[in-house]
Amino acid sequence: MIPVLLALVFLAADPPPTGELVDFGGRNLHIDCRGSGSSTILLLNGLPRYSFHWILVQQDVAQFARVCTYDRAGDTWSDPADGESTVETMLADLDKVMTHISPERPVIFAGHSFGGVLARAYAHEKPRRISTLVLIDSVHPNWTNVVISGQRKRLSEMTRDEVLSLAEVAKAQYKAPQFEPVVHSPFDKLPEEMQKLHLWQLERLIAKITPEDVTRSLMTQWELYSSLRNVRFGNLPLVVITRSAPEPWVMSQQHIAALSTSGKTVIAPNSGHDIELDNPKAIIEVLRSIVMAEQQQAK
Repeated sequence: MIPVLLALVFLAADPPPTGELVDFGGRNLHIDCRGSGSSTILLLNGLPRYSFHWILVQQDVAQFARVCTYDRAGDTWSDPADGESTVETMLADLDKVMTHISPERPVIFAGHSFGGVLARAYAHEKPRRISTLVLIDSVHPNWTNVVISGQRKRLSEMTRDEVLSLAEVAKAQYKAPQFEPVVHSPFDKLPEEMQKLHLWQLERLIAKITPEDVTRSLMTQWELYSSLRNVRFGNLPLVVITRSAPEPWVMSQQHIAALSTSGKTVIAPNSGHDIELDNPKAIIEVLRSIVMAEQQQAK
C-alpha cells in the first residue's frame, strides 16, 4: 500500500522548474536564463503561453547571446501576485525581472502576442531600459472588437463603465471549459519534455479558472489597449515579426512598425500566430542580426 501512495504523491507533484526561482520580497518568480554574451534578450510569452513555449527559439539564441524567459504571477512556478493581478502589478513584476537580469545595460525586448502588448506598455514607461523592441504577431490596440447594445465597437475606444457592463455579461454567461488536455498543433512541435509541461499547464488552467478571471482578462485587455492607442516610440529600434496572412492582420502589424521612425516589418512565412513554434528560425535570425549590430557598435 505504501509504494502505491508514494507513486500517487509523485504523480501529483509539480515538475521541477526549468530555470530558477528568484525571491522578490517574499514572492518567487520563475526566470530561465541561458547562454552568455554582452547582449541580453528577454522573451515575453503570450496568453495563455509560458516560458517553456520559447524553447525552440531560446536553445538556438543561447548559442550567441544571453537569453531569458520568465513566467508571470501565478503561472507555472511563479507565485501569485499579492492581491489581484492587474496591469500595474504585471508591469511591476516585469521591471523586477529586467532589473534582475540586466541591472545596468538595456535589454533586447521580444514579446509574442499579449507579451508584445505588455512589452509596448513597458517600453512606453521605460524606453531607456530597452535597446531594441521586437514584437511578434502582437495585437494592435484597435484589432479587438466587441458587440455592445447591438453595435460593434473597438474595445480600446469603450468607456470603463461599458467594459464593466460587458464583463458582467461575460461573467454571467461563463461556462467552465469542458475540453480534455491534448497537445494540439503547433504545440506538438515542442520537444517531448516540453509537451508534458504544456499538458501540465493546461490541466492547471482548467482546474483553477473562474468566472472572475474572464472579467479580469477583459479589463486587463481594455486597460492596455486603451492606454496604447496614441503611444508612439520615437526612434526606438523596432522590429515587427508577423505571419503572412490574413492581409488585414499584416496591415495592422505594419501600422505597429510605423509607431517608430526606426520600425520595420519582417514576414515569417509558413506560420500561424505562434511563430515561435511554427517558424522559430525567423525570430532567431532577427535576434541574431540585432545582437551582431550591437557587437559592431561596441567595437
